[in-house]
Amino acid sequence: MKFYIETFTPKQAWLDLTKEERAEYMNKVGLSSQPLVEQGGEVVVMSENDSDTVQGLSHQFFVIWKFPTDELAKSFESLGLSEGWYDYFEQFNLKGSSSDIIERLISL
Repeated sequence: MKFYIETFTPKQAWLDLTKEERAEYMNKVGLSSQPLVEQGGEVVVMSENDSDTVQGLSHQFFVIWKFPTDELAKSFESLGLSEGWYDYFEQFNLKGSSSDIIERLISL
């Protein structure tokens, strides 16, 4: 199981689109990501980032995904590239599996 966290903020290119163009693009991305969902990808949560989070990131939005395999998570990354997502959003991503990081932190 892989967890994938996207944090992002719209770029000017996104803001320059009309609402209709934004809706069309989001519908296109939704349709393109459907096969990932059919293979077990799952959106855990979509949210605006609370601005009062201590040591928070400045990105405006985040999405947390779960993927059954690393290969499917990588397919998701490829989808973002092929759909031009990064043309419209400034983004940072995190990916990993559930693990006991305490031992890792101690052994550094």
